[in-house]
Amino acid sequence: MMNNKQPDFKLGKYERCWGKKHFWIPLLFIISIFFSLLQPVRLGEGGEVTLMSMLFIFLIAYCYGGVIGTLSSCLFGIVRFCIDYYIMDYIDRNNLLAENNDYFYGYLVMGLAGFFVTLAYRVFKEKMEEDPERKEEIEGRILVIGYTIASLLHYLEGVYNCYHYYEPQMGTWERLVHSLKYAFGYIGVEAIITIILLLTIPKLREAIVFVRKMAREPYDPNLDIF
Repeated sequence: MMNNKQPDFKLGKYERCWGKKHFWIPLLFIISIFFSLLQPVRLGEGGEVTLMSMLFIFLIAYCYGGVIGTLSSCLFGIVRFCIDYYIMDYIDRNNLLAENNDYFYGYLVMGLAGFFVTLAYRVFKEKMEEDPERKEEIEGRILVIGYTIASLLHYLEGVYNCYHYYEPQMGTWERLVHSLKYAFGYIGVEAIITIILLLTIPKLREAIVFVRKMAREPYDPNLDIF
């Protein structure tokens, strides 16, 4: 007898992916690692401009808040350190403490932006419910500001690390200026490019906001698929 039972999984709807942390966290993590290896620019003393890998690792904090975001960002830094140390041979073995800090704390602080995202959604929840037409605009602003905060924290850690561990022969002011410029040369450049893309491409913002909805909420058959 032929089985006419419809499959649970409907191609194009992907309802099994909705609200599944165990699917979205590994997926975003793997994507961020992959894009972090695509480096159009790499500075001679270390640091690289990647293809928006900072955005992808931030998306875990954006979707699931500061605790999960911080743990994921920390793990991302550890994995990147292992790849650069054992495979790519990018790590300065004469300055391992500085390198460890840069990878571990540099990415860890990005996850803290997830606390802002959670707070912002709570603060504007009532307003978004009262004015659905402005919901996308508000969510888009939370996304951009959250990513900006994550990038700024990453940048400040890079400046601090560079100032305390590199170029000790420089004077205080000269070393500070050098640290600000050097960290901007890779973290700042990637962040600004990504922010410009988020601000100028509405569909990109809408897609990311929709991903957050898929990552957090149960499947809604009445919801228009992006």
